[in-house]
Amino acid sequence: MKPQNGKAESRCLMVLRADFLELEMPELVAYLLRETEQTGESPTNPQTLLDYLNLRFVRVDLEALFPGQKKQPRGVLSYADRIVGVDQSLDYPPRARFTIMHEMGHYVLPRHQDDLYLCNKGDLSPEAKITAESEANAFAAELLFKGDQFTRQANDYTITPESIKVLKQQYDASFEATARRFVERNARACGLLVFNRVSGGEMIDPSRPTRWATRYFITSVEFCTRYFCQFTGEAPADVIEELTVPGRDFADDVVRELAVTTLANKTHHLRISFSFNQHNVFGLVQPLPERNK
Repeated sequence: MKPQNGKAESRCLMVLRADFLELEMPELVAYLLRETEQTGESPTNPQTLLDYLNLRFVRVDLEALFPGQKKQPRGVLSYADRIVGVDQSLDYPPRARFTIMHEMGHYVLPRHQDDLYLCNKGDLSPEAKITAESEANAFAAELLFKGDQFTRQANDYTITPESIKVLKQQYDASFEATARRFVERNARACGLLVFNRVSGGEMIDPSRPTRWATRYFITSVEFCTRYFCQFTGEAPADVIEELTVPGRDFADDVVRELAVTTLANKTHHLRISFSFNQHNVFGLVQPLPERNK
């Protein structure tokens, strides 16, 4: 795809020059937001970034275009064609926006030099194992949440699902992405448990109810340093029963206190605010004040 005018061509060459590619990721994101006049409080507009980078966006049936994939593709970057695409099934706007920014990451980040990137759900998830995919995810999150702007706001808010809901709406992001960023960028001690549905019964015991098991646990630096960094288990059944009532709001949490004993035989008392976004159950974790022995 050729640039339509000299101005677009000049921009493209400027963006891809060698010294530009030596910028650290936060500096690169700050540069792109500044050049596209998106440093304010409005959500990041991916189309403005696509135009600046002279990339064309398409929505396409990726499974039909690339048959035989082990996992359903969600996003694609064709470097030579200057095309960023998302699968036509991706009809949740915040997820589509993140996918577009992820593919932009493959285009602008150093050492991302493959001619074609075809990214599936795993590549776009926090559990991505391939370095290039985890780097593109970090880039997309940095763009989506405008770097330090979100960090400053997150640290001004109370640690509650209501705060995450407010920031999710401001940045037009998913609940999960917002909750992760809220915890990871927090200077206070807090953590996030994310539970996914585990089918009950199956062939062994058909009467067994559906369970919600820990998918992952992330923490702020302060929490990991002072308490622990790993947490596994299941969401309490009574909490699930309260949360999964149709129409329940994400901010309408269920709070429980829990004592956790670590492998070092130290007990910590926690406050967990459970919430539900109709897909996953979240547990926002905070330490309670130390109790007198």
